[in-house]
Amino acid sequence: MRLVRMFGEMAVFVFAAISLAMVAVCIGLLLSGCAPQQRKLAPAPVVQTPPSLVQPPSALETLPELVAVQSAPQIIQKPAPRPKKLCTMAAGGKCIVYERGKKNPVSVPEFGPLTIMLPEGESYIMHSSGNNGEWPVEVRTMGRELPIVVVTIRRFPYAATAELHVTTDAEVYQFILTSSENGVSKNAPSLIAVTNPETEARLAERQEERRQEAEERRRAQSQRQSPEDFSLLGRPQ
Repeated sequence: MRLVRMFGEMAVFVFAAISLAMVAVCIGLLLSGCAPQQRKLAPAPVVQTPPSLVQPPSALETLPELVAVQSAPQIIQKPAPRPKKLCTMAAGGKCIVYERGKKNPVSVPEFGPLTIMLPEGESYIMHSSGNNGEWPVEVRTMGRELPIVVVTIRRFPYAATAELHVTTDAEVYQFILTSSENGVSKNAPSLIAVTNPETEARLAERQEERRQEAEERRRAQSQRQSPEDFSLLGRPQ
């Protein structure tokens, strides 16, 4: 029994010594840096491209921008409208701007005439009234270079409303004749001037053509003159 106890104590002592030795070995390994450590990944090297190797964008890449620029809507400027001729009249006058198909009402007093001046440059052809008996109409032309058709209208008492058409070589002017209730007055219009923008445009074109023809005649006349007709000073002999 004594031997068994001795062997048991020796075994415990040996086991304790081995355990202490193993603990000492592990501590030594940890202190010496031999224990396995987590490895860190090194960052990937950055490759810089030289400036000479950078390629410009191709034409295909810039094509959408070009197409977008070309497809932009273009702003079309409309020509400015032709200014209408200004017409100024006193209290006893009135101006009418002609519109094709429009019937302009005009009033005539019982004891006073009404005078209508059509646009200058138009020639009178004929006139037609719906009631010649109660609305006497006279037509005259004044002026030579640019004639002006003058229409004078009178009415009899209690004349009914009628219609008047005056035809020129340019247009047909339509008027509705009505009776004036206020009678003769210095403020009531008894002189009416009609303005036709198309006639004014034709007159402006005709004046421009005449100016160009006069300029061409002057140039032709200066070219026909012989250089012998001039002295050294540039004056005719």
